[in-house]
Amino acid sequence: MKSLFWILALFALAVGISLSARINDAYILFVLPPYRAEISLIPAIFLGVIGFMALYTLLRVVAMASSLPRRIQELRARRQRRRAAETFGKAVRLYLEGETRKVIKATAKLRDAEEWSELAGLLAERVVNETSEEPQGQLSAVSVNEAEIPATQEDSAKT
Repeated sequence: MKSLFWILALFALAVGISLSARINDAYILFVLPPYRAEISLIPAIFLGVIGFMALYTLLRVVAMASSLPRRIQELRARRQRRRAAETFGKAVRLYLEGETRKVIKATAKLRDAEEWSELAGLLAERVVNETSEEPQGQLSAVSVNEAEIPATQEDSAKT
């Protein structure tokens, strides 16, 4: 219903413009010596509106094209964060299922993920401590420094 109203309003506007164009005898005179151009008022207004729309569209396209690298970088970062979250979820699921080797492989993939690297390292260390077997070289890339982990109240009470 709303679109029908807008279509009727657009047609009414077109009829109003065409009726006023018959009555209007005005013209615009462009003078650039030695040239002279006369244009009727209605076509001049029409050309002005079309020119404005073309200029606006051109500026929008240039603005979108200049922001494209930033938008693509944000898209890639968002996709990488989503994949890291999925990988961490998979690692937790594998931990709960008891698949220790697969947990360590999944947490090794999260080494470069900013948000998940510490949790992945802690999960890998927990798996290794529970199974009491050291994987060949995979844990060293995932482990977390103890200096980076803030001390809890229990740790400070012990000292």
